[in-house]
Amino acid sequence: MKKCVILGISCFVLLAMSAATAKERIGDPYTLDYCPVTGEKLGSMGETPIYIGDDGREVRFCCGGCEKKYKADAEAMNKKIDEKLIADQASHYPSKTCISSGGPLDAHDKPDGVSFVVGNRLMKTCCAKCKGKVEADPVAHIAKLDKLVIEAQRANYKLGACPVSDEPLGDSPVEVVVANRLIKLCCEGCKKKVIANPLAALEKIDAAK
Repeated sequence: MKKCVILGISCFVLLAMSAATAKERIGDPYTLDYCPVTGEKLGSMGETPIYIGDDGREVRFCCGGCEKKYKADAEAMNKKIDEKLIADQASHYPSKTCISSGGPLDAHDKPDGVSFVVGNRLMKTCCAKCKGKVEADPVAHIAKLDKLVIEAQRANYKLGACPVSDEPLGDSPVEVVVANRLIKLCCEGCKKKVIANPLAALEKIDAAK
């Protein structure tokens, strides 16, 4: 009996430790269509493994063996990922002001401000100091950017049907932002499907534009 109690307590402690160290995604799912390690198309080797780093960033791989290789050179690979994400999201960026201070992006002699990626999302600030503030509180700044994207893109949204279910959007669609694009959905259930496979929805959004 004593051994059972000790074993039960040990299992509880391990579960608690696991929950405490579990990582949650911050920002967007990974929205590139290829593995950052091999360059292979995601899904080309079956199931797509998902990794979340200490900073909450999500990365997806073509196979389970790529996670170790990514971790060995994460800084260099993230730099290449960032370049692709910035190029993809730049034309959809909703504001000409600093996401942190609210001042003009060119306030510090930079024509388009400081562009960088947090949580797989392109951010723009007027200076390096404001960039540091965004990186220190990414959740709040991503939420702020979401509102700006919705405000900027809602009126000119082109799709009349949910990009996941193809059902009519109705009068009160669910609005979600991924890769600085507004995506309108028919219901909350479709939000999980967008997170699981963001590229399918983004392709329909971009095609409509």
